[in-house]
Amino acid sequence: MSHDQDKPTTIKHPFLAVTLAFLAVALLPFLVYSLAPADPLAAGHVVYSAGKERVTLLHPTRYERYGYDATCILEAKEQIIIMESPATRIDHTLIARMHESSDPIQFPYCPPRAELIVQVHQVKAKEGLLTVMRDAVRSMIGR
Repeated sequence: MSHDQDKPTTIKHPFLAVTLAFLAVALLPFLVYSLAPADPLAAGHVVYSAGKERVTLLHPTRYERYGYDATCILEAKEQIIIMESPATRIDHTLIARMHESSDPIQFPYCPPRAELIVQVHQVKAKEGLLTVMRDAVRSMIGR
């Protein structure tokens, strides 16, 4: 028997260890983001519509000439800025403003810069982890 066969063979894979360390560091922010509690809804915070939601216009007469009565439609995942938190309102709704946009008003969707009365269940404080990851992948591949 040769002397080389008596020694146990150990194959080191430094590339595998480096790859696993990189993946752990790269995925850690997503894990922390998904586990972190959402901040309480407060003035100045950006929130997202929970789905396609019908909400009430705070000043409906401003938009009557565009065909609006008292409501408009928020698209799913639409960003809105909280102007007045539910804690300060008797009915526990929140007042929010649509984001700034140069897009023309498209009835029945909420007009740019419109102030809205929104129920708390119609918004979420942050997007879900899978949604964030899906959107990141789509932006990388150009969709």
